This record gives sequence, structure tokens and C-alpha cells, in this order.
Amino acid sequence: MIKEDNLRNDLFVQAINAGTNAILLTGNVHDLILTDSKLAYHPQHVAEMFSHLGFHVIRYAKSQGCRVHGYCNFDPEDKKALDKRLNAVGLQQLINRNEQLEPDEIRRFFRAIARLMQTPCSGDAPIALILDYAEHICPAVQTSAAAADEQTIAAETVHILALAPALNKSGNKLICIVRDGHQNILLNDGLKRVSIPFPNEQQTQSCIEYLLSRKDEMEEKQYGNLAEGFSPTEFARLTRGLRLREIEVLLKEAKTTNKPLDRSRVLQAKADAIVNTSEGTLNVMATSLQLEDVIGLNVIKHFFVRIAQLLKSNAQSSPRAILMAGPPGTSKSTFAPILSSLCGFNIVKFEQIKNMFVGESERRLNLALSVVESLAPVILFIDEITECVPSRNGNMHDGGVSLDLLAQLFQFSARDDLRGKVLLLAATNVPEKLDAAWHDRFIIVPFLELMPEESVHLFAAFEKRITSASTLDASDASLNKASEILHEKGASPRKIFDVVNHALLHASAGSLTSTDILKAAQDYVGAANPFAIAYTSLSAIALTSFYSLLPWSDDPENYSYPWYMENIVDRKTGNLDRQLLQQKIREFHRQANI
Repeated sequence: MIKEDNLRNDLFVQAINAGTNAILLTGNVHDLILTDSKLAYHPQHVAEMFSHLGFHVIRYAKSQGCRVHGYCNFDPEDKKALDKRLNAVGLQQLINRNEQLEPDEIRRFFRAIARLMQTPCSGDAPIALILDYAEHICPAVQTSAAAADEQTIAAETVHILALAPALNKSGNKLICIVRDGHQNILLNDGLKRVSIPFPNEQQTQSCIEYLLSRKDEMEEKQYGNLAEGFSPTEFARLTRGLRLREIEVLLKEAKTTNKPLDRSRVLQAKADAIVNTSEGTLNVMATSLQLEDVIGLNVIKHFFVRIAQLLKSNAQSSPRAILMAGPPGTSKSTFAPILSSLCGFNIVKFEQIKNMFVGESERRLNLALSVVESLAPVILFIDEITECVPSRNGNMHDGGVSLDLLAQLFQFSARDDLRGKVLLLAATNVPEKLDAAWHDRFIIVPFLELMPEESVHLFAAFEKRITSASTLDASDASLNKASEILHEKGASPRKIFDVVNHALLHASAGSLTSTDILKAAQDYVGAANPFAIAYTSLSAIALTSFYSLLPWSDDPENYSYPWYMENIVDRKTGNLDRQLLQQKIREFHRQANI
């Protein structure tokens, strides 16, 4: 039995102790592992572990050929006994050559190893066969005809071995180390899948403390120092979700450059590492904006503050998924990183998931979700979710890829064990295209356009964001006139930002005045379709999860309603006329020509 309490992850150990003879080892397997005050490369550690248990370990990789682990350290009698066994099945000439095997030799190797692995040990040391980078040895192929002959033989041999009763009786072990999703499908049948997770915060901190304590023979530190006030505990918290080898690189860099490692360098390295680890499926979001920088949307602000408090406390009442729905340019994407700042969570954004190759999109999404889980507590932001994962009611011409992705996301969003740890936050400009199954999974929050009395405050806010100073007064008549004009032209906050930039471009001596803003507003052409805005806004309202999330909920009598809301809301109670709402949605859908 294996008893190594310091292993970063014991799933593999559990599988071996349970008597499993064929294992598909995947996940974060090409990382470092800290065990018994020693840092080791995980595949090397697996080989050492079997060696200590009395196994003869045979490792095969396409680039390295076949070799016996630690063969040079064997005593003469052990070498002689092993050589005899290898020679009996035709393996002796193929092992320990430190070179690639030719295709014909690969075929010979797998036929011979199959005989060896199914032969009872009869008092000899058992064999542990480790296939490194098994996805290169037995790669995924569209059809069996597309595989090279030696690849087919390798995949079939592994499959036969995994299912063979003789392997169980022999006491030998078969380990395939693989980058999941790239292996031949035969490897998924018969081998027990063991996925090594990313290190948690405690494991990361143990590694950091170990590295910081390391000294060479001259009693000099082998790794760099942390900046003053930057503790190992904070370092571990900031690097949550990174591999241990990436943390080691940071401390080596600090030693080489003779610069203490600080927070900013760690955060940049983390952002880069997340992109690399997720294969570009995730990107780290950041913002310098705060909640006070957002104009209007008071109901939403109060809601997000409350959500942030729940997330901070890891409350079980925290929502699992929130959808921000509304017309383009209504600050939906702006709110995502602001929420992460409020609750202190990491925030990552879905990037390109879909891929042209069969099965690759599903693998990339599975990888992204695995990385997201390792980063917890974290917010996963999906912008334009209806484009990223279309509704099942729409036309999908991708061979079922979108359906598979949708199913994975449905399953992920329903995991109650991630409540308070991973928040799925999404945004859409076309809520009417949302798959109906999302309605039960999301808390849907409507984002409507600002009214003129609100958007007039944007001019000064955008001026300050652009020039770092503000001279504009929201009570100025020219600014209020400009706000009215832009509202009539359907300008979103994003377009109003462009208007302020345009005004600065033509302002004399770079000094912005309300007259400059008014001229720029009059100059703005405006291409927004008012009926499309009305249709999207009403669709978002119709899907809103709770009355308290409607923008007029705190004061329906004095709320400034947009033109398309006429007669839909009872100004005394704030209640919606659902029948009229649906009628207006159908009417604006026709007029918008969507």
C-alpha cells in the first residue's frame, strides 16, 4: 500500500491502492509535485513511486523510445533477471537505446509488451508500463483508416491490455499519461480515468514556503525573495489556479534579475499563465472603474452590492448564474469586472471555444471549465452568450457541437457544490434568442438605456476618464439639450463616449465646453434602430426574474419611463400588464425588421 500523506493529490494513489491495473492519467499531470520535502516532476514521481514499491518500470515515449527506469542502478543479478524476461518476449533489442523506434519496431514493441504484461510474475518483480504522451502514441483520428498502422496496433494493444483478465492476475500495471481529448477513443474504454487537479491554495503555499527555504551548498538561497509586505500567504492566494512549475519560474526569475517578486509581476504572470493553460479559451479581465463611475442603473447597483456581499462570505444563498440582458451599450460588460472588484473574486472571460475539429470544441470547453474551477473563488464571464452558445431552437450547422457545448454549460451552471465559489455571469444583447433552459438557471437582470436626465451626467464622467479632469456641469442647459438630442438619436453610453471624444477633437486649445458637446451631439448622425432597442428592452423586461430587479421597482410613480413603456406599467403599483407587454414585443419585432 502507498502511504504518502504529502502528495498534492491522492486520486492516483487511491486508484493504485484499490488494485486498479490500467489507469489513464490526465489533467494537471505535467506539473511539479511536493512530497516528502522534495519537489519532483509528476510523471517522474510516478515512475519513482512504482520503483520504490518494487516494480520494474518501463517507460515509453515516441520521442525517447523505450527505457527501463533506473536500469543503471540495478545490481547485476536484477539486470540479468530482467534482461532474461525481456529477451523471452523479444523486447531486449528495443529497450534502452535512447532513440526513436522505427514504425516496424513500434509494432514489434507493442506486440512484445502485450505478452510481457500478461505473463504472471512468478516471483519476479512486477512490471509497471508508463506510456508518456500517450496521445502521440495512440492519437485521436477521424476514422481508423486515417491512423498509421503502428498507431492502430498501439491503440488496440492498450485497449486489449486494459480489459485483459491476465493483466489483473499478473500484478502488472499499465499507466497512460495523456493530454485528455487528444487520445484514441479506445483508451477511454477499460482504463480508469484519473484527472489530477490544479493545486489548491494550501498546496501552493506549501510549495512557496519550500522554495523560499531552499539553499545551495554555499548556504545561498536558490530562489528569489518576495517584496516587502508581500507574504507567502498572499502570494499563494494570488496564484491560486496556477501550476507549481509556473510559481517556481516566478521565483527563479526573481533570483536571476535580483528583483524581489511583487504583486504586479505575479498578477501579470497569472494572466499570461491562464491564457496559456486554458489554450486561449479564457482571458483575465481587469478594470480601473468603480461602481460610482457608472451613471444611473441604481437598482442594479444595489443588487450587485448585495451579491458581492454574499460571494465574499461564501454564502450558500449566493446565486450560481446571473444574466445581464438589454440593448447594446448599456454597461453590461462594464459591470462584470466591477462586480469582481466588489467581491474580491478573480474574473475570467470566455474567448474562442469552438474549433473545426470533431471533439476539439468539447475538449476546449472542458479544459476551460476545469481551469475556472481551479481558480475559485472566481467569476466566469460569457459575453454575448447567445452567440457563443446558440439556442437549441436556432439553426445549428455545426454537427451538434453547439448542443454539446450547451449541455456542458447547463451541467456546470447547475452544480450546487460551486455555489459561492464560481459565479457564472453572462450578457446578451438579444435575450429573445436565449435558450429556454437558461431561464431557470439564470437570475435575469434587465439593463435599459439611460434617460436624458441620467445620460447628461455621462459627459463629465467621460471627460474625466479621457483627460483626467472635468469642467462640465450637468445642470448646463447646452448639456441637457445635447443629452436630449442624443437620446432621440438612440445613442448608447458607448456612443456618447465617442461624442465626447469628437467634441475634444474640435475643441479650441483642448478646453472642452458645453457648446462643444452640443455641436458634437448635433453632428452625430445616429444609426440606432429605435424599434430594435424597444424590442430588446421589452424582451429583457419580460424575462426579468424578480420584480425588485425592474428599474422602476423602488419608485414606480416617479420613474422616467422610456417611450416604448407607455401604458405597460401601472405607475402606482409598478406592476406590468403582461398581455400588453407581449403585444408590444410582437409589434416592435415587426417594426424593427429583425
